[in-house]
Amino acid sequence: MNKSVDPLCEGFYQFACGNFAKWHKIPKTAVLNDRFSEVHATVLVLIRDFLERDDSDQGLKPKPLF
Repeated sequence: MNKSVDPLCEGFYQFACGNFAKWHKIPKTAVLNDRFSEVHATVLVLIRDFLERDDSDQGLKPKPLF
């Protein structure tokens, strides 16, 4: 939010989203940057970390799904 903007006079969009571009720079590997892109990137990192985790030292055996 950009609280320095009056939502009634200067525009509600600038008031609600005015600082997003300042705080969320577009990565060099992306064409755009929005909240969905940020969440997608975070989920991909979490999935990668989960798949690369080494659980062999915990002595757990895989369980069947059915």
